[in-house]
Amino acid sequence: MTLHNLLINKDTIVLFGEIKHETKDQWGALFLRMDTLGNIIDHQTHFDSLGDHFIFDNNFDVVQTRDGGYAMVGEFFSRTNAFILKMAHNGTLGFIKEYPDEYSLSTFHWGLIETASGFISFGRKQQQDDYQMDAFVMKTDIKGNKQWELNYGDFGIDNSFLDMHQISDNEYLLVGGSTFNDGIMPLSQAWLKYNAIKIDSLGNILWEWESEQLGFDQFKTLLLELNKDVDGNWVSHGTTSFIYDESTIVRQCEIMKRDTNFNIIWSTSFGDFPSAFNFFYDITQTPDGGWVAAGQTIHVFDELDPNDETAGVFIGGYLAKVNAQGDSLWSRADTVFASHVYDARGSLGAVVALPSGSTIACGTMNRYNIDPPQSYGWVIKVDKDGCLIPNCNPTTSGVNLASFIEGVEVFPNPTTDFVQVSYDGIFDIEIYNNTGQLLEYKKNLAQQTTMNLMPYPKGAYILKIKSSEGTLSQKIIKQ
Repeated sequence: MTLHNLLINKDTIVLFGEIKHETKDQWGALFLRMDTLGNIIDHQTHFDSLGDHFIFDNNFDVVQTRDGGYAMVGEFFSRTNAFILKMAHNGTLGFIKEYPDEYSLSTFHWGLIETASGFISFGRKQQQDDYQMDAFVMKTDIKGNKQWELNYGDFGIDNSFLDMHQISDNEYLLVGGSTFNDGIMPLSQAWLKYNAIKIDSLGNILWEWESEQLGFDQFKTLLLELNKDVDGNWVSHGTTSFIYDESTIVRQCEIMKRDTNFNIIWSTSFGDFPSAFNFFYDITQTPDGGWVAAGQTIHVFDELDPNDETAGVFIGGYLAKVNAQGDSLWSRADTVFASHVYDARGSLGAVVALPSGSTIACGTMNRYNIDPPQSYGWVIKVDKDGCLIPNCNPTTSGVNLASFIEGVEVFPNPTTDFVQVSYDGIFDIEIYNNTGQLLEYKKNLAQQTTMNLMPYPKGAYILKIKSSEGTLSQKIIKQ
């Protein structure tokens, strides 16, 4: 079983996910209701009549419809077509509408909103001519019958719509990105652009915006899940990414606020250190005006064993909160199985806030060290201070890094042997390799220190610098 999204309906938590058939090798849709104390009320399951699997992923959209029911989007595993699944308020099946496309190799269908006359959904499709992804947006009537579809993309370029926001009764804003990376070239030669388009209810493009071309080590927080604040600005979750080596991108989870022209107002980074496994999937506003994001992170939970580079590290669910000004209030990493990264991996794909300020998140935990491997849905509830148990002390690992970055110097980089680190204050330093293994640790340093990389092989390393201002991660290249 997996859980990929949840909604609040009065005093009931409604969860959505995938579940395996009791007697067949087939995955279907799960509808589950529980109260805010975690007690299950009831559930429903639905399966494809032709025997195919339903595919959903973290935070694939689910909406509560005007008739009190629910609608969700996904795709079929074998037939690779998009679908909309409509349910009544109690989870009984209304309809499943499939959208075949003979010109596409595969479809990813993850976004949905309801309009007065039906639904608008979006995602991306792999094209036959260049094998790249084109973004698409589709309008249906209230019964799921397709009325029109708009495709957006250029030959040889990967395009995605990542979120949609209804501006008015007849205007919709879609945001996403375009990337160029043929999978063969070094990542330093690949690039990305942010883009946004405004369409009307008939699919006509009213306005387009595109950022400048950015290298993969330059882009900062993709335009994911736009949320308007009280000032009319946009708050989103995402990542800051940079190239670890020519085949690996590592990320740091981030919450960001942009103005109406998408210029950055503030951004706050979270996580122990940059990793390919760090990602936020969802964000919600809390009653006090703050924001809580949910996702996954790689987390060091115990002393590392020098003979086992994966011991003491897990990939688990991640929650982090900022106030309305972007200041970090708390963050926490959680897992069901305290196993190293090759045994179990977890994530939290969706989060909601209760009127009390508590937050509830759901996700999936995959366990690999058993035969056969198993997937579990899991739900976590924390209070407004990020505590499972009242008066706990969750970490505050996020920070607005602008002043801290300006005060730190790391040189030379690249290096062949030694790295000098200077900072006007007291700081700690850690060095990690690309698996997350802690190689060296120094505490209570003042002004300047030298790190010796001579014992380690050539390659990329993460230098983590901690001070009272926050935590900064810097990639170091040893030649």
